[in-house]
Amino acid sequence: MAHATHPGSHTTAAEFGRPTEDHSAAVMEHFRRIHAAAGETARADQIMLDLWFTVLTGRPAAALVAYRRLVDDYLPWVERRLVHRARRNGSSWAGVGRLLGRARQSVQKRHDRTWTVAELTPPAAPASPDLDEQRQATSLLADRRRRQAADEAEHHGDLVPW
Repeated sequence: MAHATHPGSHTTAAEFGRPTEDHSAAVMEHFRRIHAAAGETARADQIMLDLWFTVLTGRPAAALVAYRRLVDDYLPWVERRLVHRARRNGSSWAGVGRLLGRARQSVQKRHDRTWTVAELTPPAAPASPDLDEQRQATSLLADRRRRQAADEAEHHGDLVPW
């Protein structure tokens, strides 16, 4: 049986479906390689990708924290970046407003000014609750291994008190 392809695609319809964790990890790795050498913007892009990945696949609490970080810090920065680029490439305020689904006046009022360096610099990397949990788990695992080694040494008579 022949599979239909989507227009402009070499992927068959049968190949579409719910992405697996392996597929998601492969996509994330692909984006990491693309942005590896692009500097500060790439760092921010990578953080946003990690945050989106957490929003889509993380535990509910971590996903909500990542979502809030995206909405509060990264999406306004991305909007500034995109509007600045569109205007630099000749787009009108009316055109930008139409694409953003807002009135020309509101977009112009918000973006027609001189931005400070801090406003154009990507936000700092977020403190990750998952990273804190991972550090704590690593520390507990190391403590457990040390205790096991000491117990084995004591059992075999090799324990040397210092």
